[in-house]
Amino acid sequence: MSKRAQTVKPEDHGARRPRAIVSGLSIDSERFHEVERLAAYQMANALLLMETDLQRCLGLRTEERQVFFAIVLETVQRFARASTAESPDVGNAPLPVRHRGHISRRRIAKTLGIPLETVRRHVARLIDQGLVAEPRCGQLSTGGGTLARLTSEGLPLSFGRSFLSVVKEFDRLGVLTQREYRKKMRGPAPSRGRNRAGHARSYSITRTVSRPSLSSASSAFTTWPRAQ
Repeated sequence: MSKRAQTVKPEDHGARRPRAIVSGLSIDSERFHEVERLAAYQMANALLLMETDLQRCLGLRTEERQVFFAIVLETVQRFARASTAESPDVGNAPLPVRHRGHISRRRIAKTLGIPLETVRRHVARLIDQGLVAEPRCGQLSTGGGTLARLTSEGLPLSFGRSFLSVVKEFDRLGVLTQREYRKKMRGPAPSRGRNRAGHARSYSITRTVSRPSLSSASSAFTTWPRAQ
């Protein structure tokens, strides 16, 4: 399987963003239902093992862990959506304070569908453990270092390998297919007219990304053991 971007020179339609034609993986729903039990087993097995590792690393009960990760995701959501692989601060070092988002207890309760008082108890315990900070009243975020802590236990890389093993199994089962679609490119929309130097503006997309097929993926990626 591969993902590629073809060169596209958009016509002049004002401030319309350039688009790339890319091909990416999709799930063949008909084939998925034909092998759904095997596919579901692979996903459930990976999820269970990841849950077990998170429990071992963080020592949080299931509902506490849900509250914690609601805060974690809200902390990094805005930064992650606005960033690319080439952006600064996308490694595992603590995220600078200026990039951190926040969430309220009430929104956590609504998102997770659990009582507000229950959320308050979980948040109080998370703050006591130093996993969550509240720099301003009602604005919860992580204090920094959560990803580094998980990395020290090898979890993010292990989870990535687990996801990859599921995708490779889907490929073996014939569930994956390839489709083409047009995708907006990141960055400010081009505008009509000329640039500051007086030259007519032109925009094109030339970046091409090639990836090996899943069947030839490196054997260095190990799969999770099957659940007993």
